[in-house]
Amino acid sequence: MSTFPDKAAIKMTIRERIRGERRYNPHGTRRMEALAGVKLASFKHRFWAFLIDSALIAILMAPFGVALNFGMSKIIDSFEEHKQSKSIHIETSRTDPNDPTKKIEEKRDIPIDDRKEEKETADFLDLAFGLVYYGFFLRTYNGRTPGKKWMGVRVVSLTGERISLWQACERTLGYGASALEGGFGFVQFFINPNRCCVHDRIAETIVIEDPPREKKAAQNEAEIVKEAARIEAEEARAIDEEVLNQAEHNTTVS
Repeated sequence: MSTFPDKAAIKMTIRERIRGERRYNPHGTRRMEALAGVKLASFKHRFWAFLIDSALIAILMAPFGVALNFGMSKIIDSFEEHKQSKSIHIETSRTDPNDPTKKIEEKRDIPIDDRKEEKETADFLDLAFGLVYYGFFLRTYNGRTPGKKWMGVRVVSLTGERISLWQACERTLGYGASALEGGFGFVQFFINPNRCCVHDRIAETIVIEDPPREKKAAQNEAEIVKEAARIEAEEARAIDEEVLNQAEHNTTVS
């Protein structure tokens, strides 16, 4: 039997890729079946993990945010056009109520509120740091962020063995979707049979229990096995010594 791939199949694959065609691939079926029966994380653990990660993001973002805002203000203030755009000049005219043949012209300057620009900058920083933080930890540590590791939970992919960078970013952006309509996306945790929020369904992930106590239990089990092996070795040594003493005693008597 030839081990070479079918040339017709190769040509068909190339033709489909050129045309942009694609066939359905149930890539997540085996993965979902492999995860059947795993214990899902509780809302309390997920909630506290989210708060811990949010606090860490705020702490890490603080110095960068101050530096970036300071640098941007210096750059913006260096342009004269921006200084002039601090206020909007408006000219209006209206008919004089006392004399309809005359018009009254009014001129006024309306100052621009810079708080809108500051808010937009802050929102951008929040999004950027969130993507970097969750993208790095979820991808590098396969679903574990500092907060999730602390609370003993882990995000797992429903389509592959490891979370991809795209899934990590997709899940981070999905927090915004979960927060819509008064946070109803988070409330879906209590409705979905697999405890999935909107951002979980968007990224095709679930959150499972991954408690450190299991690792500690494994270490304790290893210590027990080691201690049992030591006791068995001591008992075997004692038996050997007893047999040796008995043999020496028999030799002496004879």
